[in-house]
Amino acid sequence: MPQNKQKRDEPLGGEGSIRGLPGYRTRDNRSGLDPVDTPAEAAHMEGVFYRNVFYLRLRTRNKFYLTLMLLFGLVPFIFLVCFSIYLVFSDSYSSNPIDWYSLVRIIFFILTTGAITLNFILNILEITGIIPSKNISKPVPKVRKKKYPKRRKDYK
Repeated sequence: MPQNKQKRDEPLGGEGSIRGLPGYRTRDNRSGLDPVDTPAEAAHMEGVFYRNVFYLRLRTRNKFYLTLMLLFGLVPFIFLVCFSIYLVFSDSYSSNPIDWYSLVRIIFFILTTGAITLNFILNILEITGIIPSKNISKPVPKVRKKKYPKRRKDYK
C-alpha cells in the first residue's frame, strides 16, 4: 500500500527542504507554529521583497499598493533629494558640517526610496501600455501524444 508520508530516515525532498522556504514549517508531522521556522519563513519572504525592489521587478496593478508606493517612495524621495541639495549648498551648515553617520543614513534612504519610486514609475508605464508587460511565467510545455502501434504486437 503506498504511503503519502515520508519515512523517518529519508531526507526531505523536493520543495520545502530548506529552512525559511515556504512549506518547510508545515512539513510532515509539524504544526507550522514552530517559533524558529515561522520567523525564518517571514525573513525569506522579506528578502525576496527587497530583492524585487532593488532589481526593479516589483510589479503590481493593485491601486492600494500603488498608492503606498507613491506615499512611501516618491514623496520621501523628492523630500530627501531637496533636503540633501539644501545641505550641500547651504551656508549655515558650512561651519557645522554634517557627520558621516547621518550622511550614510540619508544616502541609504535616498537609494531605498529611489528604488521604490522607480518601481512605481515602471508599474504606471506598464499599466498605461507605454512599455510592454513582462510576465515572468514559464511557457507551457507541449504534451506529446502517445503513438499507438498500427497493429497489435501479439497478432501474427
